[in-house]
Amino acid sequence: MASQVKSSQLVLARMKELVDNQTSWHRALWQVGTTVAICEVAEAATATWAGSITSPEALRDVQASSSRQVLRDAGLGPLAVREQYKTAINALPPKQSATSPADRAVVEQLAERGRSEYLLRWADHVRRGELVADEIEVAARLATAHLLDEGFHKSHIHGWLTNTSSDEALEEVLTNGHEMLQSGLRQFDLLLPVTKVDPKVAPSLSEQALDPEAYGSAFDSTTNGSSFARERTVAATLRLSFDARDPYSAVAMAVAWMQRLEDRVSVGLGRSGITFGERIVDTTTRKVREFRGEARALNLPSVQRNGRYLATASSSSAQARIDDALGMLAANQHRSTPTGIASIWAALEALLGLPGAKGVEAADRLADIVTCSFPRAEVTELARRWERHGGDALAAQLSAMTTTSEKANLMMETISSGVDPAFEAPKDVAALHRVRQLLDNPNQVLSRVRGYYVATFRRLYYQRNFIMHAGKLDSVSLRATSRT
Repeated sequence: MASQVKSSQLVLARMKELVDNQTSWHRALWQVGTTVAICEVAEAATATWAGSITSPEALRDVQASSSRQVLRDAGLGPLAVREQYKTAINALPPKQSATSPADRAVVEQLAERGRSEYLLRWADHVRRGELVADEIEVAARLATAHLLDEGFHKSHIHGWLTNTSSDEALEEVLTNGHEMLQSGLRQFDLLLPVTKVDPKVAPSLSEQALDPEAYGSAFDSTTNGSSFARERTVAATLRLSFDARDPYSAVAMAVAWMQRLEDRVSVGLGRSGITFGERIVDTTTRKVREFRGEARALNLPSVQRNGRYLATASSSSAQARIDDALGMLAANQHRSTPTGIASIWAALEALLGLPGAKGVEAADRLADIVTCSFPRAEVTELARRWERHGGDALAAQLSAMTTTSEKANLMMETISSGVDPAFEAPKDVAALHRVRQLLDNPNQVLSRVRGYYVATFRRLYYQRNFIMHAGKLDSVSLRATSRT
């Protein structure tokens, strides 16, 4: 029996999957929102004119990437309007002229226009019946990226979509998303438990410090405190307030603040001098919230898969290069700071860069590797899901196989033969559609997939240049770069 799921349902399923912490890398969100991409062009132009970026190549690159994205984004309006966006974006020259400031202002105004009622325009697009099958993926990605770039936390979006009725139409969900954006920021008061603090550091915390017992009292008055173990020892309670879209975003701000404090203490003392507990109390919503998982672990599964834990005694330059690159990655465990972006790029270029080559070449080589991995990852996950939930002859065959390669090959042969395994979960149906599109037009689909990854890794490179060469730590796409 063929999978019968509406395109609108697939969009919602993909939106939810894109903000799920358990989503595999190949199903994850690799894009920034379109309005951020447009602002990125204006920023790159300004930096190029000022000489902070010494080559016009970066500007040309973000112009090309942004132009491709605006043409596919119905959230900006009809195609004729999107063409105007493209024209304005590409009008910014690599050298400043008398009209350059005005040209940049046009781009910035268009970005602001795009932000206003963005999700309503997507809702109208769906309501008019103009959402086609080829737009399922792009609609889900761009709508989700827009919500994230506007300050919502992925956990909040995931909870919102989870609580949305399965009968609710896509255009209604998008309209509700617009209303969420209109609600603005809220103030959240958070209590952070400090479990250990150096006596030399403690006096400087007085501005934010409450009695140590304040944390325990607030913890006991929460509505979900019984589900968590309270800190046994609290040396200090710090109270912080943040203006945020949702409580998860406020917690993310608190984590960033904590990291900055830890960094100051570390360089001030020459050692670690403050330790935070594992849970925060949100007194605004009266909830206990875990926050150590806010920054994801940096993980290289191939090290575990191949048992490559013991450093070799080899003194070869190649081995030393790999070990040093791993060291730069390990230094950023559970962190996503500007420094992390710079050192992660350095590790990437140490592994993939060539003498005398441009930085974008290392980014493109990585994009090639990831793109080549994409089809196998998609089919392997479908095989695993059908093996667990199928309950038919195909599932039995998959269970009898011992390697993932065999399972992936069987699933691909099944799909290629025109047989529909009849996946029920909309996110799996969406993945099945992507695989079929890949089979029908591999060059076009893989080119589009590679485009996502090229833009992601080149953005990492350009952000590194902003940080290292221009000392710019507040780029319009810095937060989105950390996310992707």
